[in-house]
Amino acid sequence: MDTVHFTAIESPRLVLRRFRQDDAKAFYLYRSDERVYRYQGEGWENMTPEKALCFVTEQSKAEPGIPGTWFQIAVEEKASRSLIGDCGVYTQPGGRQATVGITISPACQRQGFALETLECLLAYLFDTLGMEKVETQADARNAASIGLLEKAGFLRGAYLPRNAFIRGEWTDDVCFALPRGEFRRKNETSGR
Repeated sequence: MDTVHFTAIESPRLVLRRFRQDDAKAFYLYRSDERVYRYQGEGWENMTPEKALCFVTEQSKAEPGIPGTWFQIAVEEKASRSLIGDCGVYTQPGGRQATVGITISPACQRQGFALETLECLLAYLFDTLGMEKVETQADARNAASIGLLEKAGFLRGAYLPRNAFIRGEWTDDVCFALPRGEFRRKNETSGR
């Protein structure tokens, strides 16, 4: 699969775009919040302003669809023109499958932004990048993420007990996948 240059994708209330250096402060503020990193892998709990600037600078130059790499996308609310979250896409070796993750600032949660982000991102992955399957995992304690994935049409897969040792405790994960055909079927039945 050829790499596709990324600029931005839009939904009714959001712009999913490249990171800019001026995103570093907002990125640091929500990524260093324990409510945000609680259910995420190791490393996010040690976010510093310097690490945030380095991360957004690196990601501002990255491209999506390169097998074996993560591409992080800034989520901006159109009305306020402010960074409210980010979403990551890992392109699996072979380039036909992706793993995703979404983070929304606590101040903007429970307003439908995560679902809008995920639906926009999925359309981009299937329609522009030509992915055949998108997958993800959620910490089994994170009911909000599990509900989001099910609402977006992901199919629940394996339950992985004691899958990861994160911040001093074993955590269970729930696997989810969304094949291209299931994504198309869901969009056809919803009239999109």
